[in-house]
Amino acid sequence: MVSWKTGALLVGFTAAMALLAAPASAKDKCVPVPVKGTITGHFDFSPEPAWYGKAFLTLGKKGKTVTALLVDRSAGTNEWEDASGNFGGDEVLTFTVEGGGEIQVSAHFTAIAGEQPFFFWFAETGTITGGTGEYKGAEGTLGIQGSFAAGYEWSPQYPWLWIAMVNGSVCGVK
Repeated sequence: MVSWKTGALLVGFTAAMALLAAPASAKDKCVPVPVKGTITGHFDFSPEPAWYGKAFLTLGKKGKTVTALLVDRSAGTNEWEDASGNFGGDEVLTFTVEGGGEIQVSAHFTAIAGEQPFFFWFAETGTITGGTGEYKGAEGTLGIQGSFAAGYEWSPQYPWLWIAMVNGSVCGVK
């Protein structure tokens, strides 16, 4: 037999869980829309060392493709200790959509050295952390997978090139 104290705790716990799990009102509920796209870019050593390029993204309720300038800044990297050439790290990506505003993404990536010299496969996952203009209040996740070729050395004389695909979902896009 359950004591009244235990019963009251169970009822209170069940009620609290029901309130926490209750669906948001239709007004507050966000239905995510898919994000798909392609990134092309290069590493530029000045004015600020970062990946610069273009992203062609299909997102939002309209499902139209938009062009965005992309700046991908490192937030720190770590080489693996096994001398494989593999490394990972964090970065902040800023997509500036022509005529629409910005989308900020905080991401973590892993780069795997290929069999060919200076060729890498990479994958990263990111969280949309903010936006401006049409993307103010945007939230969601992105996965970016692709490859890049690192120059022979850390120098603008040797180009570093990047191509990737983008998949994810976003809420709050007008």
